[in-house]
Amino acid sequence: MNQKWIAALMLLGALVLVSVSACPAYSASSSTVPIATIERVEPPFWWAGMKSDKLQLMVHGDRIADFTPSLRYPGVRISSVKRVSNSNYLFINLSISRVAKAGKFDIAFK
Repeated sequence: MNQKWIAALMLLGALVLVSVSACPAYSASSSTVPIATIERVEPPFWWAGMKSDKLQLMVHGDRIADFTPSLRYPGVRISSVKRVSNSNYLFINLSISRVAKAGKFDIAFK
């Protein structure tokens, strides 16, 4: 199994709230995979139906850039991921369709 981090993003009406949790996983040899801690996701909230369909999330955590984010939610997709020289930061560029419905989705980090 791969290490997996989940950032749960929930839309309440037109407001998006962000919460972050971790799901530890184990390698085939049964030893624990090192776990990085997600300390912050910015912006912490935003509104659905904003003028721009682009949104950049900054994720900060111990070596978070070593992970690859993915998500599955109708109308929301990761358009690109930017890694910088400091591996404790990862920038995720989202494209949010005008038809995306309010709801909840996870961003998994593997």
